[in-house]
Amino acid sequence: MKNPRSYLPWVLIGLLWLIFLALALLIYTTHPNGAGDFGYYYRGIQRILDGRPLYADLQSSDYVGPPLQIQLMAPLVAVARDEGTSARLWFALNVVLLAGTLALLSRFITRRHHRMILWVVTPLFAPALMSLWLGQITIVLLAATVGAWAAYRTGRPRLAGVLLALAVWTKFYPGLLVLYFLWKREWRVVFGAAVTTLLAIIFQMAVSGVDAFVYYILNVLPNLTADGQPVLNHSNNAILGFAQKMFSESPQIIPLLVSPALVTLTRFGLLFGLGGVTLYLISRPTTALSRTPAEKFDLEYAAVLLVALLAGSTLGVHGMLSALLVYVVLFYERHGLSPRQRTRLKLLSLVSALLINLHMPIILGYLQPPSDNTLPAPALALPFFGMVLLWGMVVWLLSRQRAAV
Repeated sequence: MKNPRSYLPWVLIGLLWLIFLALALLIYTTHPNGAGDFGYYYRGIQRILDGRPLYADLQSSDYVGPPLQIQLMAPLVAVARDEGTSARLWFALNVVLLAGTLALLSRFITRRHHRMILWVVTPLFAPALMSLWLGQITIVLLAATVGAWAAYRTGRPRLAGVLLALAVWTKFYPGLLVLYFLWKREWRVVFGAAVTTLLAIIFQMAVSGVDAFVYYILNVLPNLTADGQPVLNHSNNAILGFAQKMFSESPQIIPLLVSPALVTLTRFGLLFGLGGVTLYLISRPTTALSRTPAEKFDLEYAAVLLVALLAGSTLGVHGMLSALLVYVVLFYERHGLSPRQRTRLKLLSLVSALLINLHMPIILGYLQPPSDNTLPAPALALPFFGMVLLWGMVVWLLSRQRAAV
């Protein structure tokens, strides 16, 4: 019989989660920005339910994401009485998805205290609170990317492809993970993704019409990819947002220097730098992915995921929730590292998480429009630096593996 004291840590973790969820729900339902992104989805869903064109006469507060995302969310709104009820259902669904994803990740963590760390860190990680606070889609993306990783690790590559394809039609950055499996010639993942993509296109056209789908692909998506959302640069931590913060005039930001040329050089320099190093490290040796050691696959998947997040046109702190998978990969028990190296890895992981978390105290209550307060660009870029540091740690471990081959 187990000592009752062995359950005490989990009881305390449960209390921490109750406090976290109560706080998140309070902010979600009372703060002026609470459920703000769900409201954005809600307006798009109402267009679908009312039979109106999805992208006609768009205003700044209208939905401009992929059709599939809100098409799949439409039943949530259809069964509810009003927007408030729909928003609360969406919050509950996200809590269930987050808990389920953490439970799935826990299955791959052998040490009990490491599992506890995961469950303690998550409610203290700013992206988790902000995802629930705003009613964002990022918890769904976390579930899809972790689910795809877990599916491939447990010998279900077609399911991995299905989950990644569905994630692509929510935010397009997981497409880089599909390209990773294509690069590695893992045809079963690619087949699952291709079939799911074809079915998703047919479904979107059937629900919202061919014209709406074509308009999104040819007009809405290219504009977002090219320019991002400059009015939100203070919270955009993608490579594009970082370059625009540093070297262009943006609301409430003091740039280092105003120079369109430096925006372009920084954007594409970082994009090709991070992408090129990652591609180099995942390219050799030419061992089939199905025979690649699990640890190497995990690091490759984590590196590509981080590049995909940073390479998109926008990346809010809530979008960094998928970095939880990367932290889990970094905290695995690793052979070939000295105790000092393991300690440094853990300390740098903590620094990375703190840089991401610092966004909240810096930005909340200070940069809320129509405030004319401003902050230096580097202060608003701390989460970007945290993500790049995280990428650097993954790349360092990958380079050690390559050197050992």
